[in-house]
Amino acid sequence: MTREKLFAFIKSKGGNKCVIRFSGGNDEGGCHDIVIQKDDTVICQLHEDYWPEDSGREQTPENALVRGLCRPVYDKYYTFAGEYSVTGEVIWDTTTKTVTMKGCEEVLNYEDFEENC
Repeated sequence: MTREKLFAFIKSKGGNKCVIRFSGGNDEGGCHDIVIQKDDTVICQLHEDYWPEDSGREQTPENALVRGLCRPVYDKYYTFAGEYSVTGEVIWDTTTKTVTMKGCEEVLNYEDFEENC
């Protein structure tokens, strides 16, 4: 799925950006609150289809586009496996043709210690 197709999809819904909120860590997580906006007004809300592509379940063209919009999250965090938690958002901006990810990560740090009591 090309970025141009994804930007065109956002425009076809009447928006100029798509905002995707995500969270996860410790082996679970995903995208939620996927909205297309015109400036700061929500035009529509989309839902990610969690079925794998090889499940035999029919994938609609819109499902493929929504998965494409969520792709930056899974490219970075894959299955959200690891000793961390993250919250953030991805913003697809059709005006500037940019995709930005921002958020907050908390990473657990394990350190050995020994002390006299």
